[in-house]
Amino acid sequence: MTKQEFQNLVKQDIVILDGATGSNLMKAGMPRGVCTEQWICDNPEAITRLQKPIKRQGLRLFMPLPFGQCHKPAKSRSGKHVRDLNLRLVDISRQAVGDSCLIAGDLTTTGKQELPYEELLGAYREQIEALMEAGADLLVAETMLGVTEPMAVLDAAAGELPVMCTLTVESDGSLVFGGNIYEAVETLEEMGAAAVGINCSTGPDQLFRGRKYEKKSADSIDCETQCRYAGDR
Repeated sequence: MTKQEFQNLVKQDIVILDGATGSNLMKAGMPRGVCTEQWICDNPEAITRLQKPIKRQGLRLFMPLPFGQCHKPAKSRSGKHVRDLNLRLVDISRQAVGDSCLIAGDLTTTGKQELPYEELLGAYREQIEALMEAGADLLVAETMLGVTEPMAVLDAAAGELPVMCTLTVESDGSLVFGGNIYEAVETLEEMGAAAVGINCSTGPDQLFRGRKYEKKSADSIDCETQCRYAGDR
C-alpha cells in the first residue's frame, strides 16, 4: 500500500482499527507479565478467535502485534529474534482475516528516553524490514511517549509503507518525554506521516478542557477524525 492509497481509503469512510487486543487476550487466558508476542505464537487460536468475528463485523484494518516491541539488541523478551516473531505474527493474522483486510505492522515505544537516535533507527529498521518481508500493508507507530521515536520510525520506513503515528499524552496535551502533541503533529506531518493521533491517554473531554496549546493544523484534525481506534490497546 502506498501513502496515496491510504489517503484514498480514509477519504472514503471512517476506518476503524481493531482494539482492546491485550485486554481480550488476558480474558482468553494470557497471564500477566509474559512475553505477549511469544504467547500468541504459542497460542495462535486465541488471536484467531478474536480477529475472525470482528472481521465479520466489517473491520478492515488489523494490527497483528498487540504490543509489538522494538527490542535491543534485536531480540524480544522471549529471546527470539525480532524477525522470527514478526514474520510469525503477521502470518497468524493473515490466516485469520485473509487478504480482504489490511494488516498493519505495529511498532511501539522502547520506554527509554535517552537512547541515541541511531540506535532507535537501527532497532525500528530491523522490525520494519521483517514486517515488510511478512507482507504488512502499512505500519502503525503507537503509544509513543515522545516525538523522537515516531520520527525514527518514519526515517526507518523511508517511505516504503504508509505510517500512522499515535502518541500518549497528558490531559494538557504535553508528552511524557517532553514537548506537546500539537508541535509533534506538525513535525510528524512534515516528515510524511500518513495519519497522526493519540491513544492510551485520558478521554477526549479531559483533553479538550485541559489543553494549553492552541495551534493545530486542519489536516491533522482531519486525519484524527477519520482514523480511530476501536477501544484501548
